[in-house]
Amino acid sequence: MPNPNSQGGEAPSLLHASDDYTKEEVIKIIQNGKAPPVEDTAKPAPPLYMPQWKSVLTDEDIHRIADYLWSLQKKKDAW
Repeated sequence: MPNPNSQGGEAPSLLHASDDYTKEEVIKIIQNGKAPPVEDTAKPAPPLYMPQWKSVLTDEDIHRIADYLWSLQKKKDAW
């Protein structure tokens, strides 16, 4: 999904969350939110960002979301 003025110009795919973050980091991002790094500080902030959910979801729900994101990852072959 395009995200103007964010580094890379797109919102990151959730399918590859484990490539860039640990599960604990993802849990913290869901709890506290995260704004994407901007490409150009003279332009408006990127419109898409991760809001904080700690006051909306329970810790159990947040952990279940992180578990679900990890279940989407491609399984590595044992060989």
